[in-house]
Order: sequence, then structure tokens, then C-alpha cells
Amino acid sequence: MRGTVAATGGCFGEGITEIGCLAHARRKFHDLHAANKSELAAQALESIGALYGIESEIKDLPDKDRQRLRNEKARPIADALHQWMIAQRQKVPDGSGTAKALDYSLKRWAAPGRWGGADRQQPGGKPDPAVGAGAQ
Repeated sequence: MRGTVAATGGCFGEGITEIGCLAHARRKFHDLHAANKSELAAQALESIGALYGIESEIKDLPDKDRQRLRNEKARPIADALHQWMIAQRQKVPDGSGTAKALDYSLKRWAAPGRWGGADRQQPGGKPDPAVGAGAQ
């Protein structure tokens, strides 16, 4: 079997590509910000919100246009967010809530980071409804 899977478990084998859910990473930063008004969490939420905003703007466009705009608009934001997370993680103490939110995202970055390059997936890991669900 070959295809793309949006899941939260370790069910990925040869020929299966995991597409992670950015919503789970977002929740970690939301909880951190709600608990102590973390400026770092607010910055992460702003970038994640920008990614969802782009998706909202392009949701009704044809497949090729969505893919192109994801690469043009969302990919630079996602790449910058990833680099920012790496830099921030080096500055925060291990075991802190901030470290836990960053670690959660960074350990899973390959999967959430794939959505921008997959024309069948939204940042929340959901199949693109305009294209249809299931394996490619």
C-alpha cells in the first residue's frame, strides 16, 4: 500500500507518508499562552494562525493553484517557524512548559511540515475536501 495518512499514532510503514496535524502543536502553544501569557507562545500562535489564514484564503481555488500558493505563501512561513522554534528551544530550560511545547512540535516537525507540500492536505492534517479523502 502507498499513500498519505493523517494520524496520531505510529502506524507508518514502507510506502506510507505521515502528514501531521498542526492543530496538535497549536494546542500546546495555546495552553501555554492561556496558562501564563507566554510571549513565545503568542509568537508561535501568530505564525500558526498565518498558516491557517492562507489555507482559508485558498480553500476554494483549483488544486494546482492551492498547491502553488501553499508553496509560495505558506512554505516560507512554515520554514521560518521551524527555524524560530529551533532557536527558541536552545534558550529555554529543559522541563519547562515552553520547552515541552517546543519539543512536542520539533519532534514531530517532519510530519506537520509536510502539509504545505501536499496538495491533498490542510495544515490540520485533514484531507483537502476539494480533492477528496483517502490515500493517494
